[in-house]
Amino acid sequence: MSTVHAIRTDVHDGATSRSGGRPTAIASASPAAAPTVQPHANTARTSARWALAAALARAESFDEIVLSLYTGLEPLFGRIVMGFDLLEPETRRLVRTSGHGVSAYFLARYDRIARDDDPVLDLAITSRTVAHNLSMMSETEWRSLAVYREAFSLHRLTVVACAPVIAGDQVVGTLNLGREEGGEPFTDAQLREAADIANLLGELLEVLDRTDQLRRDVEQYETAFELSGEPIVITDMQRGLRRTNAAAGSLLESLPPSARSLDEELAQSMVSPRNGRPLADTIVKHTSMIQDGTAHVSLLRSAAAPCRLPRWLELSLTAREADVVVLAAQGYHDAEIAEQLLLSIHTVKGYLREAYRKAGVRSRLDFARLLPAP
Repeated sequence: MSTVHAIRTDVHDGATSRSGGRPTAIASASPAAAPTVQPHANTARTSARWALAAALARAESFDEIVLSLYTGLEPLFGRIVMGFDLLEPETRRLVRTSGHGVSAYFLARYDRIARDDDPVLDLAITSRTVAHNLSMMSETEWRSLAVYREAFSLHRLTVVACAPVIAGDQVVGTLNLGREEGGEPFTDAQLREAADIANLLGELLEVLDRTDQLRRDVEQYETAFELSGEPIVITDMQRGLRRTNAAAGSLLESLPPSARSLDEELAQSMVSPRNGRPLADTIVKHTSMIQDGTAHVSLLRSAAAPCRLPRWLELSLTAREADVVVLAAQGYHDAEIAEQLLLSIHTVKGYLREAYRKAGVRSRLDFARLLPAP
């Protein structure tokens, strides 16, 4: 997938750049935000942002996003532990979690015992901004909390930051960063960086959600198409592709060699009257145009045998007279017959009069009685 169109590095203060509503970049901090950093260091950080944004843009699943974060965050933040959680927006319940640099036991214990009492997580979700434990309290106060004693102490995480991941105007996850005892607090620039990354994650999750929904819809339509007992043909005229389901394939294979081709049948079916009734002697029962006329879906007749006149009557009529009689016997009016067969009404009436004479009948009803039962 391609969700990142361009990566900009000319936006100051770590602001996320957007283009056309799609994620575009994790922008570089301005030189003023870090005056002591040398130019070559800024270049390295810019390259790291490019690499992370590009890797996230290629991600097609939660696992691929996590892998991109694992490899892309350390060049920006130094040695850290990292977690990425997906949450149920209404209840904040954990949907999926991952951690890098922490144990599976820590993740399970945090979720079972400490999540509901974590003031950093709570502030990040309620304020919808990055929360940093040492901006909220001292390290001593942090160590005294139950959430530290029950969970964070397992890895001596004394520096913690949490950035909300927002998609569709709802907090759907969190990006969690931490440093072990003795680690430096996160700087304002790093917290802005975390917010930018979380914003990009939110946009990527929206894209993935739409893609997953589209994939599910396509799978459902594909299943319905294949399992349908009705013979269906889909013709994509723009790409020159045609698909038939199993029922249509069997029907077409059963046609005799002398039968018209499917393309001939489809072309004939397009010459239909305004009431939408199909030609009587075509296997195409109904055709609907889709995708602005670039494709159409055709429903074929399950019983492919056309309506035929008795042999003796066929031999006495011309081909055109037979076509007119079949339609007339099925209840079509003269104007409808004329439109289907591309004839004038006067010509249709003439064919009918001649057919009446040859068959020795006086009405359409008489012709209908001559047709074999369907």
